[in-house]
Amino acid sequence: MSDDIFKGLSRQYHVKISPVDWESIDRLLGTAQYDAILIYDSRPSPAESQTLQKMFSHDSYGKIPLIVIGTQADWAKELKTYKGSIPPQILPTAALANLGENLDGCFSILTGKMAAPVSPADKKKAQKPKYLQGIPKKILVVDDDMVMLRTMNNLLKNDYLVSVAKSAAAALAVLAKQHPDLILLDYEMPMVNGPQTLQLIRSEELYKDIPVIFLTGVSDSTRAVQAMKLKPQGYLLKSMDPSLILERIQQFFESLDGE
Repeated sequence: MSDDIFKGLSRQYHVKISPVDWESIDRLLGTAQYDAILIYDSRPSPAESQTLQKMFSHDSYGKIPLIVIGTQADWAKELKTYKGSIPPQILPTAALANLGENLDGCFSILTGKMAAPVSPADKKKAQKPKYLQGIPKKILVVDDDMVMLRTMNNLLKNDYLVSVAKSAAAALAVLAKQHPDLILLDYEMPMVNGPQTLQLIRSEELYKDIPVIFLTGVSDSTRAVQAMKLKPQGYLLKSMDPSLILERIQQFFESLDGE
C-alpha cells in the first residue's frame, strides 16, 4: 500500500498495515478488534496465498468483514476458505483513485444498512462528545484474567479501539506497535504486578506520558492510597457496575477534551 493511500485512509479510519505473513497477521489481529480487513495484493506469492487462506479459515479472523482490491478471478482460490457470513466486497483497482468513498459504500453493505437521512434535531441530539468524534480513542487493557479482558473489551469496543494484554511483557509488546490514549492496568497481577508494570512504562521515554488508570478487585482504603502514590490518573474497582466504569472512563477523556 503506497504512503499516499495509507495517509488518505488514516484521515477517515484507524489503519494498521501488515505484511502477508502469518506471524505478523496473527500478532496484529490478536491485539485489537477490527471492523474490516482490506487486502491490497493482487498477485500473492504461493506462500502468501497459503497465509491468506489460513487467515480466511480461522475461527475468529475468518469472520472479520473483508474487502479486497482486484477481481473475483484474482481471489478465487483464497476466498474459497472465507468463513464470514457476509460475502467479501471486491473493489476494482480503479477504486484506489477514490478509495475512502468506495470504502464507505462497502461498510454500508457489510454492516447491512445504508445511512438514513438525519434531521437537524436528531443530529444535534445524537451528537457525540468531541473525544468520540473522528478517530476513536485507543485503550490498552492489561489484566492476567481472560474473563476480565473479555468483559472490558465488550464494554469498551463500541466507543473505543481496544487492545488487550495478559502481562507486563505483553503490554510492552503492544506499546512497541501502538500508542494508546489510555492504559487500564490491573493492580494485582502475578509475577510483575501493576505498580511494577507502571514503573516499567514510566521508565520508557516513549510511553511515560501515557495515562494509566488502575483496575483493582480490592475495595480497601489502604490499597487506594498505595495506588495513588504512584500518580496514576485514577483507579477503578472491578466490582463497580459496568455502566459506572464506562462513565468514569468517559469523564476522564472529557476532562482532557476540556483542557
